[in-house]
Amino acid sequence: MAVRGRRKPKKNYQRSGFLVMFIILVILGSFVYFYRDRFMVLFDTGISSGKDVIAKKIPKKESKNNKAFELIDMIEGITGKSSKSEKNKQTVSNNKVNSLNKVENKPVDKVIAKEVTRIQSKPAPVIKKSEPEKKVIAIKKNIEVKKTVIKPVVKELPKQQEKKIEKITRKTVEEPPLKKMKIYLSKFDENSGLSLISTYRVLNLGDAPLTSTISALLKGPTSEEQNNDIITNVPGNTFLRSIYVKEGVAYIDLSENFENNPYGRESTVLQLKQIVYTATEFSSVKAVQFLINGKIKAYIGGDGVIISKPLKRNDFS
Repeated sequence: MAVRGRRKPKKNYQRSGFLVMFIILVILGSFVYFYRDRFMVLFDTGISSGKDVIAKKIPKKESKNNKAFELIDMIEGITGKSSKSEKNKQTVSNNKVNSLNKVENKPVDKVIAKEVTRIQSKPAPVIKKSEPEKKVIAIKKNIEVKKTVIKPVVKELPKQQEKKIEKITRKTVEEPPLKKMKIYLSKFDENSGLSLISTYRVLNLGDAPLTSTISALLKGPTSEEQNNDIITNVPGNTFLRSIYVKEGVAYIDLSENFENNPYGRESTVLQLKQIVYTATEFSSVKAVQFLINGKIKAYIGGDGVIISKPLKRNDFS
């Protein structure tokens, strides 16, 4: 005989179906709980929109005795208390005012108007500034005050005074002229020996051009001239004490080193010739009277070259 299988009781299916439904409800409940704020906003907007639709469809005369609005107001009051955000409260109060205006066409009650204005006209929270910010603002104000430029008061001068000021400024601004001056040095050659040559210096002459030129001569040749075998016969450490010109004669006062030339008569003659030729380049000078430490001497050098009288260029020919 065939053994028939036992049928499972229907109670197991019912239990599993209840279990599934319970799990689904738990999931939906938890979803609604976590997103309850959004559901409340949707619920509020749905009620307000439904109220507007009802207000349009119900006639104005019957709207006073209609209980639909009372139920909606009760629901709105419950949802308004349970909502946590202040924005939802403000939207509900605004919807109340709009619906009452549409249905009754009467001015809004004074109490509701005061509440609405009180909610809307809340002053913004005052943010207290910290002490560093106050200091920064004070510094900025001080900087802005310092930036204001006070224009100096300029008094108008007469034309004569303006001309005098222009002359004074021109004199101070003008630089002394530079001029190319000729001086005389010596050149050494193995075949012909020593000979007098001319060269140039760019000088700032100022008020004493002759003094500037003789001082440049006493400094001797430049390094470039020395490389070309150009020398001076004036003894070293000779310096100029003074110069003055009288009746075409230049009185040139030199230090005592000028009379000590160790290279013989030829070199002594050339040192005198260098100074006479350089001084007579000026049109106001015709001859040179040599002085040693402010005194006229009869001669200089070991061979006795005469310097007791003014010397001209012709005296060396």
